[in-house]
Amino acid sequence: MNSRQRVQLALAHQEPDHVPFDLGGTVLSSIQIQAYQRLRNFLGLGGQPEIMHVVQQIAVIDDDLRALWGADVRNVASRDAASFRLEKHESDGYSYFHDEWGAGWRMPKEGGLYFDLFDSPLAKIQSPADLERLAWPDATDPARYEGLRQRARHAVEVEGQAVFLDGLCAGIMEMSSWLRGFENFYSDLAFWGGGVDTQSVLPYGTPQQVREEDKRRIGDLAPGGGFVFAPVHNIQSDVPAENIVAMWEAWQTYGTYPI
Repeated sequence: MNSRQRVQLALAHQEPDHVPFDLGGTVLSSIQIQAYQRLRNFLGLGGQPEIMHVVQQIAVIDDDLRALWGADVRNVASRDAASFRLEKHESDGYSYFHDEWGAGWRMPKEGGLYFDLFDSPLAKIQSPADLERLAWPDATDPARYEGLRQRARHAVEVEGQAVFLDGLCAGIMEMSSWLRGFENFYSDLAFWGGGVDTQSVLPYGTPQQVREEDKRRIGDLAPGGGFVFAPVHNIQSDVPAENIVAMWEAWQTYGTYPI
């Protein structure tokens, strides 16, 4: 049984000959570059590791370790557009760069382990025109996909590996928060619910405790808009009627703007 067959069986909820093993098959299952260097030295492999993901500072797992440990998953990823070159700079004790999306990342030169976000290209947009002026990455650049099919076929047909195809970017939540900036992103969100805790306060608290909970949550979430009052989840069978009424009364009392 080869690695690809092993992973296919596992994903189909069937038992292969052995639990599949992944190290470095995805950008969420690799190892930090310094830890990887220590591991290689400990195993007597040495060498100079390569970076798989700059922001996370995780390593490309070399074929000698993959073979030694029997890794079952091969990462096959697209590349940057031909027009983009990652350029690192140094300032005020940091190493920093801007990625293809225009997001800025920096890491302390002394003791830094990975890069943190410090500059978001959509942090100060005020209109659709501002958005249109942004230089978006070119997803259709053929340079991104050069050799991709061949690398995937080689991993499957020659090596017998399971293949993980990496996308062009992170997920929609991560990209939105990086491009808009964490503070702006979360303030952009609208909260539907969260007005009262349905697990403890609403079923087991007194009506006064329910009112106090409502007042606090309205004060937390309502200022500036972006909040629709509702309980955290469905009101269950063990909730006293007087507590439900107290919830509604508190919404009426404390929900009038300005908060």
